[in-house]
Amino acid sequence: MSKLLVTFMIFSSVITLWVYDVESLLQDRANREMHYALENAVHDASLQVNEIEMVEDIKVQFDQVAGHDVFIDTLTKNIPFDKNLQPTNKTLFKSPLEIKAAVYLDDMTLDPITNATLEFPYIYNFVDSTKGIDYEQVIFGPSVVYVIETQIVGQDEPTQFIKVQEYKR
Repeated sequence: MSKLLVTFMIFSSVITLWVYDVESLLQDRANREMHYALENAVHDASLQVNEIEMVEDIKVQFDQVAGHDVFIDTLTKNIPFDKNLQPTNKTLFKSPLEIKAAVYLDDMTLDPITNATLEFPYIYNFVDSTKGIDYEQVIFGPSVVYVIETQIVGQDEPTQFIKVQEYKR
């Protein structure tokens, strides 16, 4: 009887470790896929510029509407979300993707503190006090910043992802 009990305990321990290992692998894959998709989507959004304005004034002005459309299109082509940002397969992502911030900082953007045109380098700051996030990055040129949130498999709370794409000067 004791051998059976020991065998059962070993078997249940192995199963528990295997389940934990599979969950860890799924979390890692979800994080890698989200970072890859977000990097490409923000990059594509940053390519949507007003070319006439760039040529005439040698300044960058983002086309924010086109940039956002391209962002959604690229993002949904790289991860399993539909155009409404709902997960199509709940293996890796458990909740809809929520865009917390979409910020286009270009040569026409006004500084919220001085109300003057931004000067680079500029310190970008994203604060989410509900989650205790205070993200700060020095921006050296016109940039596109996206902050998104979704719940990854095996995690109780949603995860935020922040990506910055900049034209360095």
